[in-house]
Amino acid sequence: MTIYLVKGYLDYAATTLADAQALLTALANPALAANQAAIDRITDKLETLVQGDTGEPIVLSSIDDTAGTYSSWVTDASTTLALGLGDPDPNGGTLYASTLSSTISGSTRLATLALNTNALAAACNRGRMARPAPFTLQIRTTTAGVTETRGLITIQISAPVFAGTTQDLTPISYVTTPAARAGYVINVSGVTSLTGGGATTLDGQEAGGTSYPVGSIILTSDGNVGRQWKLIGTYIAATDLALGKIKPTNSDATLNPVYWQLI
Repeated sequence: MTIYLVKGYLDYAATTLADAQALLTALANPALAANQAAIDRITDKLETLVQGDTGEPIVLSSIDDTAGTYSSWVTDASTTLALGLGDPDPNGGTLYASTLSSTISGSTRLATLALNTNALAAACNRGRMARPAPFTLQIRTTTAGVTETRGLITIQISAPVFAGTTQDLTPISYVTTPAARAGYVINVSGVTSLTGGGATTLDGQEAGGTSYPVGSIILTSDGNVGRQWKLIGTYIAATDLALGKIKPTNSDATLNPVYWQLI
């Protein structure tokens, strides 16, 4: 997150130097519709952060005037910077994330804010946030023992999707139709006789394909007599038929060697 503060306004910030200059100009006369529109446009650019992130980078700077003069404290090595995210509370009891560590880089301060604290998680859990909720980021400097708040910026915090350490989700696996039909007993209630060919006979069923793959087991109940048959992937000639064997009409010695075996 990049934050540019503007001198004299604790609760306003921009995300670029140019926007900070424009914001300071607009804030000088916010009653003008054009200026109010500029204020809304610029402040709406502040990022939404996500609770649970372990290292949100903060790039911080500040300007004193519309010319873009950087505030002296930004590059003053004797000035320490503190960032605190929470809810305004005179007792300081609602601080959810903070850091005292920052480095100077050009005309900016660089810091990292850990958003994976238990306190912030508890705050986000209140009301089970369905959308980002507002929190306050306090930016405070200390120079020669004197502390001064430079900003009280409203930051939107979104509840995360991941909880704790991320891991690969269990992949979805799919079973082909032949594999599925080979895995359970299929009730062929439309079969009313065993031989003779046609849609109502066992030997007339299209065996060996998607509907009845090799290895599948079917249940027939012709004459209210229940029988289970397993499709065997071997060819038998008509002369090899024995008790408990049915040769499908679409059986072929080369292309589709199958027969039904009573089990």
